[in-house]
Amino acid sequence: MDGGGLVLNFAAPTSDAAPARLAKPKGGRWKDRVKVVKSAKRKQEVAGRPYFNTPSSSTHTTTTTTSTSSASEPLPSRNDQSSSRPNNNYDDYMAGEMAGPKEVKIMHGKSQVQSSIFSPDTEIIQKVKTIHRPVGKPSNAPLNTSTFTGIGLDEDLAKYMESKLRVTMPTTIQQKAIPILLGPTRKVGDNVPKTDTDVIIQAETGSGKTLTYLLPIVNRLIESESSPALDLESKRSIGTLAIIMTPTRELAKQILQVLETLLSMSASSATGKKRSHWIVPGIVIGGDKKKSEKARLRKGVNILVGTPGRLLDHLQNTKSFNVQSLRWLVLDEADRLLELGFEESMAAILKILDARVKIAASVTSGNDTTKVWPQKRQTVLCSATLTDEVQRLAGTSLVDPIYISAKKSVDNAKGIPGSELATNEEKQEKQAQQFSTPEQLKQLYVIAQAKLRLVTLTAMLKSAFANKDKNAKAPKMVVFFSSCDSVDFHYGLFAHAGKETKKDSTQDEYFGQRYNDDYDNEDGEKDAGNDEIPDFVSAANRVDVRAITDEMYKAKRETERAKAKKAQAQLSLKGAIIPDVPLFRLHGNLAQGLRTDTYFEFCKAPSGVLFATDVAARGLDLPDVSHIIQYDPPSDLKDYVHRVGRTARLGRDGEAVLFLLPSEVRYLELLTAQGLPTQEVSVTSILMKLAPPKSKEYQQPATDIQNSFERYNLHTPENMAVARGAFWAFVKAYATHPSAEKHVFHIKNLHLGHIAKSFALREAPSDIPQPKKKNKAGGHRPGGGKNGEGEDETRANRKSQKEREKEERAKPKIVLKRKNDMSEFAVGDYKSLVGPMLKRKKKAGK
Repeated sequence: MDGGGLVLNFAAPTSDAAPARLAKPKGGRWKDRVKVVKSAKRKQEVAGRPYFNTPSSSTHTTTTTTSTSSASEPLPSRNDQSSSRPNNNYDDYMAGEMAGPKEVKIMHGKSQVQSSIFSPDTEIIQKVKTIHRPVGKPSNAPLNTSTFTGIGLDEDLAKYMESKLRVTMPTTIQQKAIPILLGPTRKVGDNVPKTDTDVIIQAETGSGKTLTYLLPIVNRLIESESSPALDLESKRSIGTLAIIMTPTRELAKQILQVLETLLSMSASSATGKKRSHWIVPGIVIGGDKKKSEKARLRKGVNILVGTPGRLLDHLQNTKSFNVQSLRWLVLDEADRLLELGFEESMAAILKILDARVKIAASVTSGNDTTKVWPQKRQTVLCSATLTDEVQRLAGTSLVDPIYISAKKSVDNAKGIPGSELATNEEKQEKQAQQFSTPEQLKQLYVIAQAKLRLVTLTAMLKSAFANKDKNAKAPKMVVFFSSCDSVDFHYGLFAHAGKETKKDSTQDEYFGQRYNDDYDNEDGEKDAGNDEIPDFVSAANRVDVRAITDEMYKAKRETERAKAKKAQAQLSLKGAIIPDVPLFRLHGNLAQGLRTDTYFEFCKAPSGVLFATDVAARGLDLPDVSHIIQYDPPSDLKDYVHRVGRTARLGRDGEAVLFLLPSEVRYLELLTAQGLPTQEVSVTSILMKLAPPKSKEYQQPATDIQNSFERYNLHTPENMAVARGAFWAFVKAYATHPSAEKHVFHIKNLHLGHIAKSFALREAPSDIPQPKKKNKAGGHRPGGGKNGEGEDETRANRKSQKEREKEERAKPKIVLKRKNDMSEFAVGDYKSLVGPMLKRKKKAGK
């Protein structure tokens, strides 16, 4: 064009044009700058135009108006808190009593800042599709179509079970397995097997597996008492006829108790004589005296219940242990036996039994016991799940076994399900039956933030016992944790929290703070003026009140420690948080006697709460348990089935609740893949039960409970040490989840500060417990260095946090001045009064 060659292009920009960059907004915080850019982007997308970060120019004035105007808006300053904080109910709530300057105090080696457990609900939780199954009819209830006498049991034994155990009808697994285990001795029914064979029993928990293998053994033993060749003396001296192997001591005790009940049956209605008087049961488990066990084995034990470790020990070292006539070997909870690392022990036991078990001619000749007892050893394997390890064990220890399932649709079949001999249909059926729960069991889950877990558990426990009807039966609950330290912490927390008096709280702020009251400066330096005594007070009357107060607190703390030691020996305690409800604990670190007594005491209790680890998840029959709470998710998916199996047993109703963090929602996908139904319960509906009558305010009651728990931890250094130990035990257990579940349970997903809040800690512990250092010089005693240097170093490494805190408390808090006249209240001896001047002179003299 003419006129200077100026060309004006008014065409709209094409889509191929590269977008220019927008000048970055300046001022304010970086978060606010990011918000401005995002806001401009959203406005452009709503208008239906692509978003370009373009500077203001004459050719794109229209398209960049919004961006430039948004970018030019003034940004809030760093100190303007009202503009950056969202306006919601949480701020209104925090503006009340909890608002104001927070006082930071240094206690137990860290600054304790009291924070709120409620925060704005800004976290987006992923929705996972789950299976919702309505509560149906009991799937493991006794059948009405058959009786024990109808499947072949002795009439006297069946009547005794009805009168003593109140068991009148067999369950599904008992109806299908007992006729096969009775073998050729069964006198009723069709298809009586001609020979005895090995058996695999797979049934859901609570279906009566213990009676399934005990009843045939007892029945066949009392049937053989009519043999003329076996008198009373020879029957006991024949040795051990049946061995029952269990993974835990508690399960062994339970089986022995059921066995003793069966053997105490009354006299026969036909002959008037007691038929089972010659059968002697026994038990060998770790923790009991080995000498007394040897004495019982020497006299003769016909039915022996034991754990693999102690049983192998007696087979190798007890010469009087006679197993030559062994006819039955039962592997109860076989999957748990393998998980606990007993595979090598069981292999050694089976090898010894194969070499020793021989039917002695002197015993079997001239009598008909071989017609009643199995002609060779019969092995019975019981398991709720058939894993690959269990299949390998069955392949090495069983011979042509019969597979029996509790499901009505699965018929008894030869071979091991899932093995090469089994058909494809059996493999599919085995996979479908691997994780099954009773149909009448109600399974729920709660997605709670970490800092709300503790108060949510408290609300659930309080509501369960507060809403009980006078005519209704009191609930009985089991709470599962991932570690022994966590069980001890929660047991002590619910048993003792809330019992502190107002005098204690106002006088010394629940102990611990007394040691830091002197440190008023920001740098933690002691204010020397607080300990000064006026000059007009004579030397004879210079009584240090702080020293006397220390002695009073020391005596009071010693009394509390004595009470704590006495409480440890108690089987149950009652707390103030859940009043009039007995609390129990059960885990593997307790003494064997205390574990056994606690188990039987909880079984007898009409109601209560049991805090336990997975030691109570396998095989234990806990009567009348109505609720199961999995506070910590199981480390293995199989343990989920065993945990919830402690309730809804033998056709009774039950409820199981699973606690999950927002980052663990994908765990529901694993449960859904196994066909396990779950239903969500909101945290708000649970915490609402803490609200006063005719009120919906639950945050203040929940906060009061949380503060009560936190004050309990601050009450004594011992309580704080237990809480910190439980915190680190939880973190360690969280890291032990299998690799298949790492996408759900990963330690990087944990907010340690919020996790500490769930243990009533105001600050996350930073003192990570260090593992004990191994002595590099193998075979030498630790500390074998010169002049005892190595021994001192080893002892220093062995000091626990509790010991270090004890040493800190033992240090003198008062600086004593050297005077010629000494008060009768002075603490320490003459050597402690030697000051630094004498030491300097000593060094100078050298």
